[in-house]
Amino acid sequence: MSAATIASLVFFAFSLVAAATVEFLLGAFAEQVGVNRWAFSMVPALLAMLYSLIVYQSAEARSGAWASRCPGASW
Repeated sequence: MSAATIASLVFFAFSLVAAATVEFLLGAFAEQVGVNRWAFSMVPALLAMLYSLIVYQSAEARSGAWASRCPGASW
Protein backbone atom coordinates (compact mmCIF):
# COMPACT_ATOMS: atom_id res chain seq x y z
CA MET A 1 0.00 0.00 0.00
CA SER A 2 1.47 3.33 -1.00
CA ALA A 3 2.01 6.27 1.33
CA ALA A 4 -0.60 8.26 -0.60
CA THR A 5 -3.23 5.60 0.02
CA ILE A 6 -2.43 5.40 3.72
CA ALA A 7 -2.53 9.20 4.03
CA SER A 8 -5.88 9.37 2.24
CA LEU A 9 -7.34 6.73 4.58
CA VAL A 10 -6.08 8.66 7.61
CA PHE A 11 -7.57 11.91 6.27
CA PHE A 12 -10.84 10.09 5.60
CA ALA A 13 -10.97 8.69 9.14
CA PHE A 14 -10.25 12.02 10.81
CA SER A 15 -12.67 13.86 8.52
CA LEU A 16 -15.33 11.31 9.36
CA VAL A 17 -14.69 11.82 13.08
CA ALA A 18 -14.91 15.59 12.58
CA ALA A 19 -18.18 15.21 10.69
CA ALA A 20 -19.52 12.89 13.40
CA THR A 21 -18.87 15.51 16.08
CA VAL A 22 -21.09 18.04 14.33
CA GLU A 23 -23.49 15.48 12.84
CA PHE A 24 -26.42 16.73 14.91
CA LEU A 25 -26.06 20.16 13.31
CA LEU A 26 -25.46 18.74 9.86
CA GLY A 27 -28.37 16.34 10.31
CA ALA A 28 -30.78 19.10 11.27
CA PHE A 29 -29.71 21.16 8.28
CA ALA A 30 -29.91 18.16 5.95
CA GLU A 31 -33.46 17.43 7.10
CA GLN A 32 -34.51 21.01 6.42
CA VAL A 33 -33.01 20.89 2.95
CA GLY A 34 -34.32 17.41 2.22
CA VAL A 35 -31.01 15.57 1.79
CA ASN A 36 -30.11 12.21 3.30
CA ARG A 37 -28.35 12.75 6.65
CA TRP A 38 -25.62 10.16 6.06
CA ALA A 39 -24.83 11.39 2.58
CA PHE A 40 -24.63 14.96 3.83
CA SER A 41 -22.16 13.91 6.56
CA MET A 42 -20.12 11.53 4.41
CA VAL A 43 -19.45 13.74 1.38
CA PRO A 44 -16.99 16.12 3.14
CA ALA A 45 -14.99 13.15 4.42
CA LEU A 46 -14.87 11.59 0.96
CA LEU A 47 -13.75 14.88 -0.58
CA ALA A 48 -10.99 15.18 2.05
CA MET A 49 -9.89 11.66 1.18
CA LEU A 50 -9.76 12.50 -2.54
CA TYR A 51 -7.86 15.74 -1.90
CA SER A 52 -5.26 14.03 0.28
CA LEU A 53 -4.84 11.23 -2.25
CA ILE A 54 -4.06 13.76 -4.98
CA VAL A 55 -1.74 15.86 -2.80
CA TYR A 56 0.20 12.99 -1.28
CA GLN A 57 0.54 11.13 -4.57
CA SER A 58 2.51 14.04 -6.04
CA ALA A 59 4.44 14.42 -2.77
CA GLU A 60 5.39 10.76 -2.85
CA ALA A 61 6.78 11.15 -6.37
CA ARG A 62 8.81 14.19 -5.29
CA SER A 63 10.12 12.50 -2.15
CA GLY A 64 11.11 9.44 -4.18
CA ALA A 65 13.15 11.63 -6.50
CA TRP A 66 14.70 13.36 -3.50
CA ALA A 67 15.57 10.05 -1.81
CA SER A 68 17.29 8.77 -4.93
CA ARG A 69 19.64 11.78 -4.88
CA CYS A 70 20.60 11.33 -1.20
CA PRO A 71 23.83 9.41 -0.76
CA GLY A 72 23.51 6.62 1.78
CA ALA A 73 19.71 6.69 1.89
CA SER A 74 18.47 3.20 2.66
CA TRP A 75 14.74 3.71 2.30
